Amino acid sequence: MTIDPQIAEAMVGFAYARLRASFYGWSTPAEDTYAAQLEVLTKATAINPGYAFAYYVKSLALAFKKQFPEAIEAAQTAVALDPNAAYAYFAMGQAEISLGRCEQSIAHIRQAFALSPRDPVGGAWHTILGASEICLGRLDAAIGEFKRGINAGYRTFLPYAFLAGAEAAKGNDAEAKSALAEALRLNPQLTIKFFAETMPALPIVFDGLRKAGLPEE
Repeated sequence: MTIDPQIAEAMVGFAYARLRASFYGWSTPAEDTYAAQLEVLTKATAINPGYAFAYYVKSLALAFKKQFPEAIEAAQTAVALDPNAAYAYFAMGQAEISLGRCEQSIAHIRQAFALSPRDPVGGAWHTILGASEICLGRLDAAIGEFKRGINAGYRTFLPYAFLAGAEAAKGNDAEAKSALAEALRLNPQLTIKFFAETMPALPIVFDGLRKAGLPEE
């Protein structure tokens, strides 16, 4: 595939697809590194610095690289360019929860829903909202959000794995094992290490996943 170096929107779309493929296990890290896509996005924002969606995708890339403060800054740039960019508030919430800033994360996700209550990727927003509820120790609220995310069509490994961790933390072993089985069906490579590196501020999830049977590495 050849990318026209002067079309920022195409470059951003390409990077967004590659980032998702890598995170969800649809491609190999050697094929789709986060660093490579971040380089594409940096070039795209240089070509079109006013393209808000580019900074959202850049925020995701930075978060996947565990550069959470920089991810928040990129999402803030997207909001500055487009105050109605609901997706950018989601990106801020996702990075905030990775830093353990539970209340800030919830506020950002709720703002995303306020701007786009029927957003097609709202299932992912419910999942991060659930993670923020776990961060505050509110397991019932978290379980409800994970189920809303799944029911909204976000049927990747992430909501199922978080649901497994929350159910196990509540002592609901059968429900936890069922949710974990689905998460592993969707991504057989999942480990405790992956989640500990991705969202280090959620030890209750890691403990629950261990209890449900997820391997360390």
